[in-house]
Formats: sequence, C-alpha cells, structure tokens
Amino acid sequence: MNVFDLEKEAERLRRTEGEIGHHTLVERPGYRAGIVRFRRGKTNPEDPEKPKEVTHPDLDVLAHVIGGSGTLTVRGESRKLVSGMVLHLPAGTPHDFAAVNEDLVLFYTQIQANPE
Repeated sequence: MNVFDLEKEAERLRRTEGEIGHHTLVERPGYRAGIVRFRRGKTNPEDPEKPKEVTHPDLDVLAHVIGGSGTLTVRGESRKLVSGMVLHLPAGTPHDFAAVNEDLVLFYTQIQANPE
C-alpha cells in the first residue's frame, strides 16, 4: 500500500527548476501515476505561437488539476484548466499543457490502451 500527500508532492515540484517538474509515484506494467508541474510563462522557444505537443501512442492519460491554472491544447483547440478539473486524453492524442497565471499542477495516470 502507498499513501501520497499530493499537496506536499506539488510543493516539492514547485521548487524544481526548468519548465516542467515531474515525479512518478507508482509504476507497474501497463500503468503509471505521478504528479507534474508546468511552470508559468514558458513558451516554445522555436515558435511561441506553436504549442509543444506530445503524443503517447499506446497510453490513455487521465489527469486531475490539483493546483494552479493553465490550458490544454489539442489539435489547435485550447481549453482553460482550473483546479478541480479532470481530463481524459485517449491514446494517440497530440496535446500540450501550458501554465498561464500560475504554475499548473496535475496528478495523472497513464494506462496502456491495448495491453497484451
């Protein structure tokens, strides 16, 4: 059994340097859960108007916004995120998270979409 204090995990990540802070809490075959922080004010240095999309080809992502605010951009469409929201990204969905006025902190799970 594991018990995590997400508030303490988020505070620890707020002190990290760089655009993104990440900490895996649980990892098992076909499943991973953790916490991630996106620092506010960071943009794609190559093109500030273009999001830095990532894709997880075989992983569904379920995330809960536990702190801050920001945006989620999927295929050019942005959605505002605030604390308390939960989102699901099906496997293969290109996406980009960005903090807006304050750091954006998510608790997430990645689940293998088609386990063998």
